Amino acid sequence: MELECKSVKCRITGEKKLIEVFQEIMNCPESYAKSIRQADAFKRKLDYLEFVFLLNVFSDIFQQTELLYNVLQKKNNDIQLCNNSVSRCLKVLKSWRNDLTFSKHINVAVSETNTELTLNRNELGGLPKNDGNQSTLDKAKTKFRRIFFEILDNNITQLEQRFSDQSKFQFLQLSDTKKFPEYGGVFPQKPLDSLINTYEALFDKSLLKTELETIFSPIHREQFYDKSLLGLIKSMHDNDTNEILPESYKLFCLLATIPATSASVERTFSTLKRIKTSLRNTMTQNRLSSLSILSIQKDILAQLVETGDTFYDRVIDKFARNKDRRINLLYR
Repeated sequence: MELECKSVKCRITGEKKLIEVFQEIMNCPESYAKSIRQADAFKRKLDYLEFVFLLNVFSDIFQQTELLYNVLQKKNNDIQLCNNSVSRCLKVLKSWRNDLTFSKHINVAVSETNTELTLNRNELGGLPKNDGNQSTLDKAKTKFRRIFFEILDNNITQLEQRFSDQSKFQFLQLSDTKKFPEYGGVFPQKPLDSLINTYEALFDKSLLKTELETIFSPIHREQFYDKSLLGLIKSMHDNDTNEILPESYKLFCLLATIPATSASVERTFSTLKRIKTSLRNTMTQNRLSSLSILSIQKDILAQLVETGDTFYDRVIDKFARNKDRRINLLYR
């Protein structure tokens, strides 16, 4: 409760500062007429009860969803961390769906705007004349309460629908090498069942379980524990362990290709928009794919430059030898 009070005070202070900024722009003799009109419009918005009410509601919601966004946007993600973050965000939003939270927001809006809670002229026209002021106040509260619950319900529904299939990827926990000591004591049967339900045709369940029990054993701590997934795959390949534990090797290779969220896919489409613009939209599919790979995997290319690899020289040589060109690209 103390943290909520501090949050409300900070928000009120911030809005007052904004009003002061807009007023300063309006009073400044060097301000352009357009800037003055825009500042006046923004200032009027902050004096409008419904706008301030919605501003406070969405401010609280966005604080929670931003935490979830930061977790899901990480390139290397733990599926359990994602599930926990989604569940936590949903739990918080559902806990706000009560009259006490609504009253807090509407009281803050009334206090900040110094206006009474009422209805506009069209809404007042639908009320019986003998209801009195109390009926009007109740009607106004009902209107804002309905808006508040609709906003929360919409956000909760969207989150539940978007992450409804997240539990199907529980088998991604099998790639968390930091949990191998824990799995050595209690075998992760649910993630294994999740894997078999999704990829039943690819794995021999009994053999895979036996191999994983061997990997999770404390005896193989140095070989398998606390490594990155790619490091684990490379280690198994270099030591020929992939031939001894073929099902586990197949599992780790599969897990290395599945992201915990669609955030990386969304970043890929953002890259595509930068490559194929309205002024460069006639390129062939091969060229588009090649440019996309170069842009998406730019970190790898940067590492090649730092290590002094001859990758760039080899690409230039291949490009030069591909066909006869008007200029000489190869010098002997």
